Amino acid sequence: MEPSKEFPYKADKQNATRSFGKIADLLIVFAAINIIPRLSTFLTNLIYPYIGHLDRDQVFLWITVHHIFQLLLTLVAMKLYFQTSYKEWGFNLKNLNLSLKISLYFFIFFIIFQGLPIIVGLVTGRFIQPDIAYPLTGANMAGHLSFQGLLSGTCEEPLFRGFAIVILSQSWTGRIKIGRIDISAANIIAAVFFSYAHIGFTIFPFALTRLYLPQIVVSFLLGIIYGIVFEKTKSLLGPILLHNMSNLVSISSGYITYMLIS
Repeated sequence: MEPSKEFPYKADKQNATRSFGKIADLLIVFAAINIIPRLSTFLTNLIYPYIGHLDRDQVFLWITVHHIFQLLLTLVAMKLYFQTSYKEWGFNLKNLNLSLKISLYFFIFFIIFQGLPIIVGLVTGRFIQPDIAYPLTGANMAGHLSFQGLLSGTCEEPLFRGFAIVILSQSWTGRIKIGRIDISAANIIAAVFFSYAHIGFTIFPFALTRLYLPQIVVSFLLGIIYGIVFEKTKSLLGPILLHNMSNLVSISSGYITYMLIS
């Protein structure tokens, strides 16, 4: 790995001193990506009994409330950690045109990527069975698509790109080049943590509740892309748009496939 020429942000003197060294910074981020989602789960479970009737099939409301709590707790963690403007964490419109341009190209690519299996299915009559475990009512589809298209990336990227990469970049300054692609060590670590977040498990007793290898691999690769865009634009707008788009297109393609084979 080569030394990094610059952080995702040109950290000012006050922010740069918030690094506690490689191991400590790594542990801080790891703790955040474990504690914040679990605390969000706890808070959501407290209020869900009072609002759960609004989503009878439990498709979208729980995860919507959970992610809103996750975003709020991430904002609190950012303020406690750096005591600085949220702009320094990526809440800005820097390089707006570049973010929108990348998002458009990504959207087109992802539609083609998700559409190819549907086209192959139409030609061969063999479709990949989508994993949908709830009734496809209008309310369920609208609620789930609204969450994925508006909140999934909006509430996850501040934690996994903004918080993680900004902190890790202070001490994990190496970079690796794969062809023309330049990837920071901080981005790679954040992508690993992002993949890890897609593994479900219980602690007491320890047991794996969700482990789907293709999802882990795709999450890592998408995490790298989101991180590159974040570092390139110095803004969370691009990663949020890409994340929301990828989830929205993926869920929509699943719905389309399900309807075609039903």
